[in-house]
Amino acid sequence: MSAPQNRTMENPAQEHRNEVRNRVLKRAQIVFNGRGAVIDCVVLSLADGGACLKVESPIGIPDSFDLAIDHATVGNCRVTWRKATQIGVEFVVSTTADKHLALRAAHEAERLRRSADHLARAQRIAHTGSIEQDLRTGVIEWSGETYRIFGLDPNLPAPVGEAFLALVHPDDRAACETQAFAHQAASAGRLSDMPQVSLRFRIVQPGGAVRWIQRESELVLDRHGAAVRWIGTYRDVTEAYEAEARIAHMAHHDALTGLPNRALFHERLKEALLHVRRDEEKLAVLFLDLDKFKNVNDTLGHAAGDNVLVAAAKRLRKCVRERDMAARFGGDEFAVLQLGLAGPHEAGALADRIVTHLSEPYDIDGQQALIGASAGIALAPADGETSEQLLGNADMALYRAKEDGRGTFRFFEPGMGVRVRNHRAPELDSRNALAAGEFG
Repeated sequence: MSAPQNRTMENPAQEHRNEVRNRVLKRAQIVFNGRGAVIDCVVLSLADGGACLKVESPIGIPDSFDLAIDHATVGNCRVTWRKATQIGVEFVVSTTADKHLALRAAHEAERLRRSADHLARAQRIAHTGSIEQDLRTGVIEWSGETYRIFGLDPNLPAPVGEAFLALVHPDDRAACETQAFAHQAASAGRLSDMPQVSLRFRIVQPGGAVRWIQRESELVLDRHGAAVRWIGTYRDVTEAYEAEARIAHMAHHDALTGLPNRALFHERLKEALLHVRRDEEKLAVLFLDLDKFKNVNDTLGHAAGDNVLVAAAKRLRKCVRERDMAARFGGDEFAVLQLGLAGPHEAGALADRIVTHLSEPYDIDGQQALIGASAGIALAPADGETSEQLLGNADMALYRAKEDGRGTFRFFEPGMGVRVRNHRAPELDSRNALAAGEFG
């Protein structure tokens, strides 16, 4: 607001009459810009609609200053006229308060921008995206990193329902659908004991890449206990999952041949024996080793021996069905678990096939290695009810096959035990103690 600038100094009496007509608006202070000094004053409104300030003396007051009312800066004033105890003022549009608020708003906006940028960077580094669903509106929001994890355009709406399931690997869709039903039930208050859920599944990105995703989500309730939203994260755990798989594979597989090792064989055999007792199924355990393998190491070297073992493992894999298991126990010793046995003849046919294929010549770097194979067979439940019994009896049958000229196989027979133990008691006791200690 402004006042006329052509006023002249009035005599004190006239000035007093004018003051009577003036109305006191607010008590205020004139603040000298940058000087830290203040002068008390009163804001008056004039009859002509202008505004002025009443002070003891306008002398020494600069032409421009800040006006503070109730300790709050309300504007920048410019003097338009002066009298003995009054000065006319107009307010400059761009006030100090406006500038201060604008500066604070700019600082806050910059802080929020930096915070959002830091969060986005942290999510990229951690391969973790966020997701939030408002249960009142149904709106789902994905962070930029979530879009990147799924290989989607961040300008598109977040996929929901069937659109989301279309991104999930076919083998994992059932698990995701089950969790979706649980989400719906919890959101409706039917599963109040399910505040958090966790699921690991695979997705197929638009380019065909398969990634492992770990989802963690939590149901948020209001102060009345009603579900209001889901918040959660999607974390790309592909590298971690593959590392875990490699470690698990190394713990249960032979490093040289890639076949399952003794530990995994015992685990699988114990599981199979549960079906034998419960479902009256039958199985066979074949224990075998390579004949004259020591000659390969002695004549061609250990590297050639390793190559023979790798080649023998490949042949062994081809001899067994996918449901069966072939394992390397160490050295030149191997074992086979044959499941769903119809009768002893199937075990005999498998042993004959293995002995034949493992006895064929091996071409090792242009040199021919001639070895053979022998096998012993134990049947369950007839020849034992534990993994240690079956392997021990199959080992006895293997020794009998070697005694009978090698390059053949033999079934375990009850009378073998006494004869074999008389010839190789120390060796068998050592093997059985190892098996009992590690896997009993």
